[in-house]
Amino acid sequence: MRTVDTTIDLSWHDAMLRTAPWLSTEYLARVIATPPRSGPGADWLRWAEHRVYTTVMAAPAVEMGRPSDSTLTAYRAWTVNTTPHGRDNWTEASTLTVIFITLVRTTLDDPWKVHTMSSG
Repeated sequence: MRTVDTTIDLSWHDAMLRTAPWLSTEYLARVIATPPRSGPGADWLRWAEHRVYTTVMAAPAVEMGRPSDSTLTAYRAWTVNTTPHGRDNWTEASTLTVIFITLVRTTLDDPWKVHTMSSG
């Protein structure tokens, strides 16, 4: 969801839609139901001028006080470092975000899917 390319994406929402195979049915429905209500904003427009794409590095975050996992629900926190790269050699500082994720599956044989996600 943090990997974007302003030459093909119109907003961050496009990146979210690309993650559909990894989202629970309910979470995907919420993503689809909340398209951008306005333009992508000044930051995105600046990035578009430089034809930016992002690279993302993620690592497990130190998790203190998270709920206990069950066989069908798991809770994770990831530290995500997003770096924009302009195709004209323009650069901007990376952003570091902690993402909290709830994963779900219907049966033990099903793959895990993202059910909720928030940043802190």
